[in-house]
Amino acid sequence: MDLVARDFCRESVEAVQQRLTSISSLSRMQLDELHFDWEVAYASAIKKSSPGSGEREALFTAAYSGLTTILRAMRARDGRDLDAPMGFNSAHFDSIVDIVGPPPRTMLDIGCSTGTLVRMLLAYGYDAYGIDISEDLVRKATELTATGFGQDLSGRFSAGNFLRHDFGDQKFDFIHSNDVLEHIHWDEAIDFLSKCHSLMRPGGVLWLITPNRLTGPGDATTLKLPWGTPAIGLHLKEYTFAELSTLLHQANFCQVECRLFGAGRGRRATKPRPIYASLKRAAEPVLAGIPFPVRRRIMGVLDYSLTIARA
Repeated sequence: MDLVARDFCRESVEAVQQRLTSISSLSRMQLDELHFDWEVAYASAIKKSSPGSGEREALFTAAYSGLTTILRAMRARDGRDLDAPMGFNSAHFDSIVDIVGPPPRTMLDIGCSTGTLVRMLLAYGYDAYGIDISEDLVRKATELTATGFGQDLSGRFSAGNFLRHDFGDQKFDFIHSNDVLEHIHWDEAIDFLSKCHSLMRPGGVLWLITPNRLTGPGDATTLKLPWGTPAIGLHLKEYTFAELSTLLHQANFCQVECRLFGAGRGRRATKPRPIYASLKRAAEPVLAGIPFPVRRRIMGVLDYSLTIARA
């Protein structure tokens, strides 16, 4: 990295870190401004760091530790529960069980947040685990799980970077990743997907949710810039469905599937099929030419954010 650029990144990061120390005195509007500036400053620094470096690891960890603090403060200003579930839409649970099959099966939630999915899976008899970059969220996940099950299940959760975490001999039948891939530097995307594949038993399923680039941005960019603007916050790269399909095959997944459309307004979600993935790849260039508001609505109905890959 250019020395001037490195110094500029360091100054930007230090500036937002200083503002974080006075977060309790910030108004709701000031929190929005800090949220935007925090994501842009850290995104810029992470993008300029070297893959696998200690610098990137430290920036990544600090970015999400601070972001969790900001989001919790924003929820408090809005009068919302600070520990409300994050990272999982419970409406997906029945579809996940349908795809994976009955317990016992071993499951991993990457970016588990406060552990909502892990607890639901444990209650159904699955052997479930979670990992999240935020120590604060993992601590809360552990507390909520202990309260719900009446026993210490701290071994179910790990705090750390999924790419660097050592899972030992563990293998999984199902891996859930909700809004994680877009936060990873694009030069490590294939490493992320390849590690998912390496952790799976034969026939394992990866449930991957990540915002499609044609419907974004999905990060703090929209706090100051219009929809349709390329993401400049901590969504370091938002992918098209075609790009994502290519990466999954490069990571040795043998089959990519998706739904034709998701649930909503009285309709039931279709079951995932490989043919729907082919149709969506073919339709994507056509959808790219449609005005953004219409395109975003159509792609939302078609559930372009969910991709399912089989090992």
